Amino acid sequence: MTISGYCQNQLILNNDGFIVLKSDTYLVVENDSSNAISSVGTGGNIISESESARIKWMVGSKTGSYVFPLTAPTHTKIPLTLNINQAGTGNGQIVVSSWTGGHWNNELYKPSTVSSMAAPGISNNSENVIDRFWIVDAVDFTTKPSGKMIFAYDDVERTTTGNSILPGTLSAQRHNDTSWLIPPEGSDNHPSLNVNNVSFSDKTFHKTWTLVNNLVPLPVELAGFTVACNSDLDQTEIIWSTYSESNVDYFDLQYSLDGTDFPSLKKIKANGFSNAFTEYQVSDDVKPGIIYYRLLEVDFDGTVKELSREMASCSLKEHELILHPNPSNGVFVVTFDDVLDQDTNFDIVALDGKVIYTGVFTGNSKVFNLDLGVVLSGFYLLRVKGQSYNQIKFYIL
Repeated sequence: MTISGYCQNQLILNNDGFIVLKSDTYLVVENDSSNAISSVGTGGNIISESESARIKWMVGSKTGSYVFPLTAPTHTKIPLTLNINQAGTGNGQIVVSSWTGGHWNNELYKPSTVSSMAAPGISNNSENVIDRFWIVDAVDFTTKPSGKMIFAYDDVERTTTGNSILPGTLSAQRHNDTSWLIPPEGSDNHPSLNVNNVSFSDKTFHKTWTLVNNLVPLPVELAGFTVACNSDLDQTEIIWSTYSESNVDYFDLQYSLDGTDFPSLKKIKANGFSNAFTEYQVSDDVKPGIIYYRLLEVDFDGTVKELSREMASCSLKEHELILHPNPSNGVFVVTFDDVLDQDTNFDIVALDGKVIYTGVFTGNSKVFNLDLGVVLSGFYLLRVKGQSYNQIKFYIL
């Protein structure tokens, strides 16, 4: 039976009967009993094989073992079982679809909410992913149900040419519409061809799933990497954040004056394995010109991956400097707008560029007396070295 729309209170599949769902289809079961979809005799088969070919089971606030009798195109039965041990609240439904692209490269048929099949150091991790995706969505619940899932699979979709998945290494990995969450869950019961003991709850009931080689799970995603100038503190602020981390030992933040050589600025310990949103921040003293920053991820096995790079062009804050009286006979009071945090060199320069006097303003003060002694009358400049202070033109009588 091939259908494009169907609603039934109870569905009984007998002796290998088939239902094939077309795209943009709902098979709706308006019965919250766990036997509302039943297989008798040699069992039944529902082939969805499209993200939008969906079974909607109105389970409501019931518990029990809900079996979706999915079948692969090879006619291998791959039922999805939700063992709900804590009921949801509200008039909710579980919506399920599942499909394969018949090819090892999952990038070609990935779910609409998934942006990448990459993994740390691997641009396309499809060889470590079974050739199938599942949508298991809990909709219209006030609180979503909790329990355990069992994903049955067709071993042909594990062993497709191009895949590199050893038997017994599969786990289930969910996607939260932003990133793949780690670590993957569940145990691969390979003789029975299912991954069991996969948990779900109100907070973790994300809809998109696949089965992955648990030695090479899907990506750690960088949420953001920004570089901003903080002129008040004469610093460059580098901030990055992650949605999740897998096998990450530390981050290495590096900088470059020429875009080629990148010495390390700071190494920050990572979370290792985490599904939590994490933000990191490093401050760097402002450097003249254009500065390049790049962020490296270093895994526990020594694998290094560049996550991002940004350019900055920050300038020092223009500090205010006051000299009085002006003009004078060569004796002045010099006042800074803030206390100097270190000894600061200065010089007095004639208008022809000749340095006629050098000295040091001692740190931990902001007011200094300056006596230039015997100096020819005329205009001069006070120039503070190594700091972004205004130059002052003054006149000696």
